[in-house]
Amino acid sequence: MFGIVEPILIVDDDQSVQETIMMAFEDDPDKKCFVANSTEMALQIIDENDIFVVITDIKMPGPDGIELCRLIHERSLPVSIIMMTGFKGIDNLPDILDYGVSHLLEKPFKLETLRKLTDDLIIDQLLHELEQRVMKNVAKQEDDKLNYRQISKVERIQFLMQLANKDLI
Repeated sequence: MFGIVEPILIVDDDQSVQETIMMAFEDDPDKKCFVANSTEMALQIIDENDIFVVITDIKMPGPDGIELCRLIHERSLPVSIIMMTGFKGIDNLPDILDYGVSHLLEKPFKLETLRKLTDDLIIDQLLHELEQRVMKNVAKQEDDKLNYRQISKVERIQFLMQLANKDLI
């Protein structure tokens, strides 16, 4: 989308589901798909790569998708999560929301829906990362008058608007 590699991790114990999901991204040269069939394998891939989005099934042998989300959340990793389920009515919905799951998709779903959600999450993540870099650099230039980690979103928007107006004048 932006000419950079956008790594996606697909976690499902069913190889046919992995292959189907990979098809959603095969026409996008910027997407790089990794696959894992377990929570352990997923964590290893996350540790070795800068993953943007994890697409995981809930039900898997061993530690399930909810446990994977908990471990990602516990490590404070900057990863967006889409969770899939083939079951109606999720008992653990509060847990998955606490663990940073952005979207819950019920199988079957349209690949176009998954592609759109993934692109939206990548855009949000890139925008956030770029905003943080800009704020950090501006803070250094402003003699650290601005602590970019501690200001609210409203204050960040106001500051960026002031910065944009300076550049426009």
